[in-house]
Amino acid sequence: MPSRDNYTQLTALLLSVAGALLFLSFGYTEMAGSDMWWHIAAGRELLQTKTLWMVDDWSYSALGKDWLNHEWLSDIIFYTWVSVGGVESLVYWKWLVLVATFAILQHVLSRESGSPFAGLVCAGIAMAIAAPFL
Repeated sequence: MPSRDNYTQLTALLLSVAGALLFLSFGYTEMAGSDMWWHIAAGRELLQTKTLWMVDDWSYSALGKDWLNHEWLSDIIFYTWVSVGGVESLVYWKWLVLVATFAILQHVLSRESGSPFAGLVCAGIAMAIAAPFL
């Protein structure tokens, strides 16, 4: 007969897998941000110029003005990801970030509450609330 610890570990593992599948389902959307092209182009520029300081060549209202790219790391990640896998592959990046973020949340909530099921439910609710912004 399996011990209670083995049963608890198996339950936690199954709930973690259920959480990962749930989080994947919420991330199954296109990367359709209206400024995604800007981030990809900025990533290309950052790697070409090797500086965070840029001149705004892309907007009408600030054309030619100095611009400090405060989103430089994500721009480089997006550009590199697109260079390797194409624009369509950005959905995989989104899945990776979503599953990692909410799996960590599920783990922390499970540990703090003492209940893997409560961790899954609360992380799932958090994901549902965040869904319009993903």
